[in-house]
Amino acid sequence: MDAAGTGATRRQTGGDSGATLVVPEPAFIEGLIALFDSTAAGVDARRVLGDRQRAGLRGAALLLMAVFLVVPKAVLIALSLVTSVAFLALGIVRLLASAAPDRAALPKRALADDVLPVYTVLVPLRREARVVPRLVANLGALAYPPDKLDIKMLVEADDPETASALARHAGALAAEIVILPPVGPMTKPKALDAGLALARGDLITVFDAEDRPEPDQLRVSAETFAAGSDDLACLQARLVIDHPEEGWFPTMFAIEYAMLFDGLLPWLARGGYPFLLGGTSNHFRRSALLAVGGWDPWNVTEDADLALRLAAAGCRSGLIASATFEEAPLALRPWLRQRTRWLKGWLQTWFVHMRHPATLLRLVGPGAFSMIQLQLLASLGAIAAHPVWAVLVAAALMGLAPLGTDGSVTGDLVMVFSASAFAIGWLAAARLAVTALERRRFVRGRRALVWLPLYWLLMSWALGLAVIDLVRRPHFWAKTAHGLARRPSGTLQERRSATKRAAAASVSAAAP
Repeated sequence: MDAAGTGATRRQTGGDSGATLVVPEPAFIEGLIALFDSTAAGVDARRVLGDRQRAGLRGAALLLMAVFLVVPKAVLIALSLVTSVAFLALGIVRLLASAAPDRAALPKRALADDVLPVYTVLVPLRREARVVPRLVANLGALAYPPDKLDIKMLVEADDPETASALARHAGALAAEIVILPPVGPMTKPKALDAGLALARGDLITVFDAEDRPEPDQLRVSAETFAAGSDDLACLQARLVIDHPEEGWFPTMFAIEYAMLFDGLLPWLARGGYPFLLGGTSNHFRRSALLAVGGWDPWNVTEDADLALRLAAAGCRSGLIASATFEEAPLALRPWLRQRTRWLKGWLQTWFVHMRHPATLLRLVGPGAFSMIQLQLLASLGAIAAHPVWAVLVAAALMGLAPLGTDGSVTGDLVMVFSASAFAIGWLAAARLAVTALERRRFVRGRRALVWLPLYWLLMSWALGLAVIDLVRRPHFWAKTAHGLARRPSGTLQERRSATKRAAAASVSAAAP
C-alpha cells in the first residue's frame, strides 16, 4: 500500500508554518496491518505463543514438576547447568568483543549533493509536546539537502498537544504531520508502518523525539549504502547517553550503551552476525523494509524483531561511525517501566521467531542462529538467574554452605562449574565495560562498575514484571517521558575535544 491508497486529507497547518497535516482514513491503518499479517504468515506478535509452543510449554512444565517431585536434586542440577552455560557463553563472547579492534564501520563512497537519494525521516511521537522545539532544532541541523529530505512526524489522534506543538514549530522543516486514526495497537511500529507507506525516500531512518543525531549522519549512511552491496539492508548508528553525570541511572545507562554500541555490536557486525537493533537511528533501504513487510505492529521491541526478519530474508546489517545522543531515565520508576517493556519485547521476539526453529536455522545458518540465541535466550536466562547466583555468592562469602551442595561429587562439580561460569560472566562484563568506556573516552564511568551487580538485579526485577505484563497485556506500550534531563550540546567529536582540553588543563594546573 502506498500514499495513493490512504484516502488521506492534506492541508497546510496555517500561519507561517510550512508543515503539512496528513490525516489518513482508518481503512489505511487496517490495510497496513492486514498487509503485514499476510507477509509475516503467522510469524508475528499478535499471538504471544503458537499452538505448538503453548502445548510444548505446558508439557515441559508438567514434566519438570513431576521430575522435581521424584528427584528434586536432578532438576536443580539441570537448571544450574543450563544457566551456567548461558553465563559462560555470554562471558566468552564479551571477552572476544573486548579483545577485538576498535571500530567496525563500513567503507563509504563520496556522493555529491545532486546524486544523494531522497531520505525519509520517520519520527514517531506520543505525549512529546515538551521536546518538540528541541526536536525541530536537532532535525534542522541535519547536513542533508533540504529538497531531498522527507520528514514525517507520526502522531496518534488522541494526542492533540503534540500535534499542536508540531504545527507551531515544525514549519521550518517543511515536515508532514501524520495524524494516525485510533485503529490497531497503540504502538510505535504501527506508526512506523504508516510512515513507511507514505515515504518518498529510497532510504529511511527512524529517530525518537529526544534524539540528537550528529549532523552528518544521513550523509554518512547514504554514502555507506552507496559503497555496499544490495544485501546491506540496515545501518545502525551508535547511541550515546549525553548526560551520564546527572544521576545513577544515567551513569549506568551510559555504561550499558557503551558496552553494546562500542563493544558487542562491533564484534557481531564484523563477524557478519545479525544483531539486535537499537530502537532509533536505524537506517534502511526502503526496498528491504517492504520485502519483509515493515515493522510488526504488535511487537513492543520492533527493532529487535525487525533485525531477525531482515536476517531471515538474507539481508545484512552494519554499523556507521556516527552517533545519536539520547536521554536516559533519571529515576527507578521510569527506568523500570522502560526496561520492563524492552524485556517483554525480547520475550515476544524470541517466541515469535522460535515458532519454527528449524526454518530459522535453515534461513540464517548455524552461526547466526547461535548468536540470535545468545542475544535473546541466553541474555534472558542470565538475567533470570542472576539473583540466585548473587545469593549463592553472598552465602559463600559469609561462610555459609553454598545452596545445593550435599557433599556429593556430582553436586560439588556442578557447583564449581556454575560458580566459575558465573564469575567468568561477571568478569567478562567488567572487562568489556572498561574497554568500551575507554573507546568512548568516558573513563570516569569505570568508578561506577562496582554497581553493575545491583543494576543487573534491577534487570531481574524488570524481567519478572515483563513476564507478568506479557501474560496480562502483551501489546501495551509503556510510555517513557522525555525532556526531563539537562542535556549538553555538541557532536561526539566536539565533546571528546572538550574532555581532552579539560584533562590537559587539570594536568597543567596540578603541575608544580
